[in-house]
Formats: sequence, C-alpha cells, structure tokens
Amino acid sequence: MSKNIIIEDDNPKIEVRHLEAKQKSEEEVTNQLFYITSELSAASKFLQNHFNKEADQYDKGLDRMKFHHLFDEICQKYNFAGTILDIGCGTGLSGKTILKYNNVSRFTGIDFAEEMAKKAIQGGYADVYVGLMEEIIPYLSSKNKKFDHIISLGAIYHLSNDIFTNFLPSLFEIAEKSVTLQIDEITDEFLANIEKIQNFRAPFFNNTPIIERFHLPKNWKIVHKEKHYLWTSPTTKDEIYGIFIRYEKIVSEEIN
Repeated sequence: MSKNIIIEDDNPKIEVRHLEAKQKSEEEVTNQLFYITSELSAASKFLQNHFNKEADQYDKGLDRMKFHHLFDEICQKYNFAGTILDIGCGTGLSGKTILKYNNVSRFTGIDFAEEMAKKAIQGGYADVYVGLMEEIIPYLSSKNKKFDHIISLGAIYHLSNDIFTNFLPSLFEIAEKSVTLQIDEITDEFLANIEKIQNFRAPFFNNTPIIERFHLPKNWKIVHKEKHYLWTSPTTKDEIYGIFIRYEKIVSEEIN
C-alpha cells in the first residue's frame, strides 16, 4: 500500500448523513484514507504499533476510561450537528456518542494508527487522515478546510508543550462553531513510573498550563470547563485527571 500523500478531490461531497456502520471491502476503506507521511520517533512508533495491534479490542477496554462517559454528558448539553473533525479519532467511538444526540453530522477523522483509522471508516466516518495531527492540521488549514466542530479526546497529551502551543491556535482557524478538548494532567510521577517499565521517555505531556494561559481568539468564549478523573494507566496504575473544555464561537446576535 502506498504511503505517499493522497490529496482528496477539491470538490468533496458535503452532504450531511447519519453515521452508518457497514462492511466495506479493503479497496473501499483505502479510498477513504488519506496518508500524510512523516518519520516518527521511536516512542511514537511504539505507540503506533500498540494501537494498530489493539484496534480490534480497543473499544472493549474503554469501560475503565471515564472520559468517554464524560463526553457523553457533554454531547447531551451541546450541539454537534454539522461537519466534525475528530482529532485522534481511534475507532470512531466519539462519533457514535455524538449521534446519540445529534443525528445529522458528517465525520472526518485524524489518527496515526492505520488500523484504528480503518475501524473508523468501517464505522461510518466519511474519511480519515492517517498521520501526525500536528502536521495534518496545518495541511487542512493550508487547503482552507473548515469544520463546524472540532473534537479531540485522549490524544492531546501526545503533543509536546512547544508543539501544542502552536497547535492550539490553529484549531480556531478551521473551526466554525466549536472546539471541544480533553486535556490530561500528565504528572511527573506517572512519567517516571512508565519510564521504569518501558525504558524510554514515553511521548506523554502535560498541556494543562498552556490551556490555562491561552488567549482566546476574538469572538470565541469558553462555555464548559470541568476537571475530572479521566483514566487509569493499565501499565503503571496511576490515576490521571484532567479537564474537559469547550469553546464556542460567539454568534453575531451575542456580539450586538
């Protein structure tokens, strides 16, 4: 399978539809995957291989991850109808959660694990970009791609502080209505524990300080911000806390 960049049609279909899971051939799935290739670090390759191997069983292990239940509560409170970009989409579970309460959404995903991306396509995502989110977001921006809503669960902690500082403002360049993020507080204790087991510095980073000092672009506001227990590391048994935060664009009526 080619790993070259595949550029989608400049005039993609924009119809809004239900997320519909159905069996697709390998060719059909491949046609909905867009590869943005890059050389990965050893730690990132380790994670990529892990998620590729776990793709078939991934959803079954999410009961211990409370953040998906918290996202369900957010989906009950806020509107996600329209086009959605799911950063770190995994198997597409977030899309299924959204459609419990919003039945007219079209999903595009980003994930660096190809097997996870295939699961999202099989589950009904319109297309998925395979590669690093910090490279795909600028690519989408350069193509003037816009999405009504951007979401990211369980992925931001893979970005270093320097990268996330530049990454966060770029989300507001392509979001038309809302940005919803899960930001994990990755503690020094957790990092030390996991390094003892894996013998290298895992690509986990605490980006909560960057969120706290971030200056919102004009005409955006925070509508939801809560700190919660999110998940427990299956490797070290450390409990990870963090915040859910949702930004919404201020509509003209509010400005006036």
